[in-house]
Amino acid sequence: MIIIYLHGFRSTGNSGKTQTLRTMFPNHKVIGCDYAPHSPLVAEQQLRELIAKEIESESKSREGHESVIVIGTSLGGFWARWMAKEFGVKALIINPSLHPDSTLPTGEFEIYDESHSLIKVTSDDLESFKQYKVASGDARALKCEVWVAINDELLDADAIVEELEDIHNLKTFESGGHRFSQFGEMKPQIGRFIIS
Repeated sequence: MIIIYLHGFRSTGNSGKTQTLRTMFPNHKVIGCDYAPHSPLVAEQQLRELIAKEIESESKSREGHESVIVIGTSLGGFWARWMAKEFGVKALIINPSLHPDSTLPTGEFEIYDESHSLIKVTSDDLESFKQYKVASGDARALKCEVWVAINDELLDADAIVEELEDIHNLKTFESGGHRFSQFGEMKPQIGRFIIS
C-alpha cells in the first residue's frame, strides 16, 4: 500500500502530517509529495509523473492503482480530488479548497517554516485552476471521503458541506480548524478508509 500525502498552500512534502502518517502506518510506503499546488500546470505535471511512477511500481508487484491512497488537505484536497478523477485512486480529502481560483490570493508568499523560500501565485495560475475542477457529475463515481472541520477559519465550511454532502461520503467535525489539528488522533478512521 502506498499513501501519498498532498500538502496545502505554503507547505512542503515534509509537513507534520506526512511525519504523522509515517508514524501511524510504518508498514506502508508514505510519500510526502513535494509539488507546486499553487501553480496548476506545474502541479499537474508533477502529480502525473509521481502517480505514473508509483502505479507502475505497484503494478509490477501487486495491485496497481488500487493500492495507492491519496490524502490531501486544503489545496492538497483540491488536487487529491482531481487525482481520484484522473487516476481512479482513493482519496481522503480534508478541509478542501474547492475553488482556489476565487479563494487563493495572488502575490509572493513565504513557505511555512522556510522563510528563505518564496512562491509566487499569479492571476494566470488562478485562471488555470478552472480546468482542474471536478464536475459534480464526474465526482459521484469517485472513491472519495471528505472531512470538514466546521470551525475552519480560512474556508467556508458550510459551503463545502453544501457542495459535497450529496456527492461524497462526508464527515463533519466541530473542531480542528483549517489545519485539522486532531489529525494525529485519527489513525483508526484513516486506517478504516485505507482498507475500505
